[in-house]
Amino acid sequence: MAVYAPADLLVGTVEESTGFLGSSEFVIRNSDGDILFDVEYEHGTCPIGSWFCCGCAPCTFGSKFKVKAADSKTEIGKILEKTNESLRLQFKTKLDITGKIILTGFCIGLIHKTYNQILQPDNR
Repeated sequence: MAVYAPADLLVGTVEESTGFLGSSEFVIRNSDGDILFDVEYEHGTCPIGSWFCCGCAPCTFGSKFKVKAADSKTEIGKILEKTNESLRLQFKTKLDITGKIILTGFCIGLIHKTYNQILQPDNR
């Protein structure tokens, strides 16, 4: 996913990959291709119950994304998904405007992806 601000200026990109045991991982790069952040996804719980998943909606309730510095070791923040409609960003350090713009674009992409999975379950 590419993030532009304004509409004609590339600010950065978000690349998704499959990590250890199928977990989602994301690399966030600036417009020069330098890695700014690594983001690791931790699954939430199924809305029906932790012992059963109906497959009717993505199990993202209470999901957490750990935002790490480019070294992939230092955790600098979290993106918490409270429901399918709300995200909360928490950061331990101050970020420059480029980092904020790209992470905001990443969050908008997450919400869009979640809605598409709920509204069009056959396209999973």
